[in-house]
Amino acid sequence: MTASVSEIIIHLKKVLSRRGVNPQDSDDFIQEALIRLQIYQKSNEVRQVKGFLARTVVNLVINSYRKHKDVDVAPEPVENYTIVDNYPQPDEVYASKQRLQRLSRGFAALDPLTRQIVRAQRVEGLTVAAIAKRHGLSASAVEKRLAKGLAFLLDWMKEW
Repeated sequence: MTASVSEIIIHLKKVLSRRGVNPQDSDDFIQEALIRLQIYQKSNEVRQVKGFLARTVVNLVINSYRKHKDVDVAPEPVENYTIVDNYPQPDEVYASKQRLQRLSRGFAALDPLTRQIVRAQRVEGLTVAAIAKRHGLSASAVEKRLAKGLAFLLDWMKEW
């Protein structure tokens, strides 16, 4: 009888080892499985003790994992950690939206040709020569409109 108990314990340790359980915890799981076997045998018959114990230790490991997987305990108080948040604060987002709305109103206040020229240069990235060709103007006229439009927008956004 002692030999079969020893064989069962060796078998259970191998089962737990294959599941990645460290040897220090294996004894605890085996002991718990043996206790559950004793309790179960009081009211039920167990035909395959080795199989019952193997299934029980595997279930105990699974339950232990489920119980502890959601609990990450920090080694120090959370206040000691620097939390990096790359997103802007809500007040910064609100201020940016307000500035963008103000800039949009400034664009709308420009005359249509100047607005198209500023947008072509600043948003589309076109050169002065390409803008001049697109609108049938001289490069000098485009530069003057750009300067006039950007000066207006800078003045428009001065308080923001």
